[in-house]
Amino acid sequence: SDGSVYITDSQIINNKGYGIYSNNDYDNWTIMGNTITGSSSYGIRLDDSNDVNVSGNVISNNNSYGVYQYRTRGDFVLSNNTIENHRDGVLYFYNPYDSTSSYSTDSILVADNVITGGGYMYGNAAIYIYDNGTADAIVSGNTIDGFGSGGIYVSNGSSNVQPVISDNTVTNTDGTGIGTSGKVVPTLLGNILDGNAYGIS
Repeated sequence: SDGSVYITDSQIINNKGYGIYSNNDYDNWTIMGNTITGSSSYGIRLDDSNDVNVSGNVISNNNSYGVYQYRTRGDFVLSNNTIENHRDGVLYFYNPYDSTSSYSTDSILVADNVITGGGYMYGNAAIYIYDNGTADAIVSGNTIDGFGSGGIYVSNGSSNVQPVISDNTVTNTDGTGIGTSGKVVPTLLGNILDGNAYGIS
């Protein structure tokens, strides 16, 4: 619909399904300053959106992923959130469309989030990005501690991309601190990886 949706300064607590959910709307989303906790499924799930900004929220103890983002075709921002205790993962960002498609993602920024606990089910990293377009993701300034699988993972199976992964602190995870695969040639700067099962792969 190409509209704009704002969800701000709200308490979204103990829902029996998703905390926030949308499918096939192609809207621009701003989700800011909320507490999203105790949902029986995802904290936030947005499928087929335009621009998405998830910033300054407390997202905790939801029974799947904290933020599940499927096929974003504009700019995606996840910043300054406190995200705790999600069974499956914190961010699962997935866009299979390559740069020839109008549905490919323009940009990806994941910055300054504090992430603790969780990650006990499927082995996905706390921050998991699979994007087949040409966006050079920026993953910067995040703190990840005690996650039950890996810390940060970026993959692209179609396009040569050069994400910047910088100034993150990843500690005490049961997987790889920072991982990449496919056609990803990352720049790694100023990261601290301590007490993880593996460092970089």
